[in-house]
Amino acid sequence: DQNAFILNAWGKGLAINSGYREFHRSPHHKYYTRQTESKNAVLIDVRGQGIQNELASGKITQYQTGERYTRATGEAATAYQLLQPRIKIDKAQRDIIFIDKRYFIIRDTLKTSKATMATWMLHAVNPMIVDADAQKILIENDGVYLATQLTSDNSKFSFRQWHQFPIPVDQKYADESDPDFPDY
Repeated sequence: DQNAFILNAWGKGLAINSGYREFHRSPHHKYYTRQTESKNAVLIDVRGQGIQNELASGKITQYQTGERYTRATGEAATAYQLLQPRIKIDKAQRDIIFIDKRYFIIRDTLKTSKATMATWMLHAVNPMIVDADAQKILIENDGVYLATQLTSDNSKFSFRQWHQFPIPVDQKYADESDPDFPDY
């Protein structure tokens, strides 16, 4: 979970960790919930970070506060490198800046030994409203909103949204009365 984030506001989950733990080491728990893809994190060439490995570490490299802002910088290249046999990860940095107790700026900087595809994962309880041309995503949960604007120096964006898990939840443990439980 190095450099991943969760964002709640007014008691509502907006950018959430995805997945369930029906029982310890269930297929869904082991092959999805514990994986980087279930977090609000970056995948590098469709790979995340090493799991259950003490070498999959990261660190906070900078933390500042001011009258109108708080800023934290995390470095997670070591955690990503474990699953990258053909690419050297020199930098996997995430800056999060919180301004005026209202706005977040999240900036990811990746430096690798060769061209790679970065996948920016974002999870929400409800379906997101996506404007791919404007590179905007709106998340709503019971009247609370998270509006995002994606930008990049030199990358082309594509969006994909789905409402099912790649590894299904074991149905005998599914609480289908939970309004947040996905409809399979």
